[in-house]
Amino acid sequence: MEFTLCADCKLVEIRLAWLFMDMIFLQKDSKENEQYLNFAISHYKKAGANSDIIGETYMRYARMVGVNTNSETAVEYFRKAIPHYQLSGNKQQELTATTMVAASYWVIGDLEKGFEYSKKSVSLAEKLANEKPADLRKTDLGKAYYWMGRFYAAAGDYETALKVTKMGQGYFSDHPGQKVFWSASMGDIYRRMKNYDSSMYYLAAFEKGTEPSNGKLYLSILYTDLKQYDKALPLINIILENEKQKGSLGNLGHDYTERAAIWLGKKDYRAALDDARKGFALLTQAKRYSGLVNNSLILSDIFNKMGKYDSAYFYLKQNTMLRDSFLNRQFYLRLNDYKKEAEEANKIGQINLLNKDNQLKEQKIKQQVIIKNGLIIGLLLLFLLGVFIFRNLSLQRKSDKLRLQKDLEMQQLASEKKHAELQQQALELEMQALRAQMNPHFIFNCLSSINRFIFKNDNKIASDYLTRFSRLIRMVLMNSSKKLITLGDELEMLRLYLDLERLRFKDAFDYSITTTNIVDAGAIFIPPLLLQPFCENAVWHGLMH
Repeated sequence: MEFTLCADCKLVEIRLAWLFMDMIFLQKDSKENEQYLNFAISHYKKAGANSDIIGETYMRYARMVGVNTNSETAVEYFRKAIPHYQLSGNKQQELTATTMVAASYWVIGDLEKGFEYSKKSVSLAEKLANEKPADLRKTDLGKAYYWMGRFYAAAGDYETALKVTKMGQGYFSDHPGQKVFWSASMGDIYRRMKNYDSSMYYLAAFEKGTEPSNGKLYLSILYTDLKQYDKALPLINIILENEKQKGSLGNLGHDYTERAAIWLGKKDYRAALDDARKGFALLTQAKRYSGLVNNSLILSDIFNKMGKYDSAYFYLKQNTMLRDSFLNRQFYLRLNDYKKEAEEANKIGQINLLNKDNQLKEQKIKQQVIIKNGLIIGLLLLFLLGVFIFRNLSLQRKSDKLRLQKDLEMQQLASEKKHAELQQQALELEMQALRAQMNPHFIFNCLSSINRFIFKNDNKIASDYLTRFSRLIRMVLMNSSKKLITLGDELEMLRLYLDLERLRFKDAFDYSITTTNIVDAGAIFIPPLLLQPFCENAVWHGLMH
């Protein structure tokens, strides 16, 4: 008989399921909580809820129970969630649930089962990393590697633990809170390897602040290993106070055990024994067998220091028994088998990669041959084209060169012509400058002499001097504007000048103008006043002295 549930009925069933889930948080009795959970699941199923919702309900209950509070119950319900996520195809949530099962088993101390789930978790993480879904939560992938590293560390294979934990580093980069969690684990692994410098590198930042964290706990343990007990004690006290408020028996037992180790290092055996016994009781109650291994060894050391050798021997035997049960031979075998499988898978993967590389290389070689032939043909065509272009360019360059050379020659001729004209102008200007310098000086002296003759009432001489002077001035003014004058005119001006100078200086000198060859003075042209400066210098700077 088949029937269909109405829409309103589905809504009622879902609200009833929510109600039962909310009632779980109000109950302290675990049996009643499980009963309400079953009621909630039943109503979800009646409402036709999909597998994801049912799986999330189991996950919610498992988280509420708490891995650190009731790990066995948490394991059970995390495991129940997995098939529902597999049914819905939600690999992301399947990975989360599988990782939480592995973590819960690690807390309980069932390393064998926990390692099996850790292998599944890593396998799912690697598949998700390859598929890269749009809603991928990278931190879930990082946690898979984190917990695998914890299992290797528990077995004492710290090298592999470090390698696996590092593989998860990149997945925590987008989540600062989880990255801190990862750094704490790295620091703890290095501490176990006795590589204290590297451990301090990862854990030093946790000393600041008062917020409790795994990093602060691991830093406290590191200080204990380094025998820096005064630094370790304040850190473990912060962790203890926080765990007391949370009520996590297992974590509280671990913290008391670590503080007992600090008291033991400080040789306060009474305080150490008190904390160690508290830790033993809490760890036993929480079924934290992994913690009891360390606790029983510390108790044995405390009793040995106190001289109570019977009790020391008793707890040493307890430690051996717990260690054998915690780290059984089967776990080591599975661990080694997994390492071998991983190595074989890695080798096969490398072989496949090599085969793929060889195939790619062959394809590349074929492509390179085709490309090479194409390049040779292309280069030949380019060469021919280049020769043609080069020939045209050479001809054009030669033509341009000839044209430029011709232009340069024309410019050079024009430049030389202009240069000659400028030189001629410079010479003319220089001559004019010389004449301009000579004329005022000479005119002033002549006028002074005429004035002197007049002053002496020597009118005849003054008149003769003035006549000669006026003729000289006229000739100078006429010839100054000319570029060239005849040699005869130049000699006439020179005679007038010398006559005036001789008259001024009272016939103190005599002169004559002679030529060595027969010269036609009217046919030779020279610049005006060319000879006068030489005679003036001879009179003033030679004869007068």
